[in-house]
Amino acid sequence: MDVDRDAGARAMLAGLLDAGHLMPVDALPDTVCTHARAAGFTDVLVYVSDLGHQSLHLLTGPDGPPRGAEREFRIEGTSPGRAYQRGRLTSAAPQDDPGTDWWVPLVDGTERLGLLRLRSAHDDARAREDADRLAALVALLITTKRTSSDTLARLLRTEPMNIAAEMAWNLMPPRTYADGRVVISAVMEPTYQISGDVYEYALDGPLVHLTLFDAMGHDNAAGLCGALALGA
Repeated sequence: MDVDRDAGARAMLAGLLDAGHLMPVDALPDTVCTHARAAGFTDVLVYVSDLGHQSLHLLTGPDGPPRGAEREFRIEGTSPGRAYQRGRLTSAAPQDDPGTDWWVPLVDGTERLGLLRLRSAHDDARAREDADRLAALVALLITTKRTSSDTLARLLRTEPMNIAAEMAWNLMPPRTYADGRVVISAVMEPTYQISGDVYEYALDGPLVHLTLFDAMGHDNAAGLCGALALGA
């Protein structure tokens, strides 16, 4: 039995990794569901956090959401929101069919991206480990494809974004970075209306370079000035 589960877990990860090279974001939900079955996971749903970390939104394929799936959850005060905030695998609401349902955080390094909701045929440490590995690979695929996906860009926004903010978010590094030596985290508010306020960080061996810019004004000229400063 352990041999079969080992083979299933390897097939899940290898299959999804191979498929991910040429997979558009729109195909991600169905592709994840297909390969997750090898490790005993079914009913897999992918939720991503909006830019302001206020809500979780269901990523759907060309056929739309599965029947009965919630399209959005608030992060504050909900069970999936707590799983997202704490970054730990959490039991999901029970369903009528037999099985075990979990919320599994999607984390790229230390940057929280969203959650997987899935049903597992097993309820043990091995299944939780496989679920965490599946979530890690899905997070990696989302990260590598989000810069070229309008599907994700629309899903991650809950209100219109000004041009200066559009430039800034495309130039700045991820809001959270961590390794065994340092943790860096940034917050930008108002999320959709930032202009000349930008940040940058980079690691050079044991050194961390951190820069904050505050260009005067709240218009496109301030945004251009901030972009120029980052480029320089």
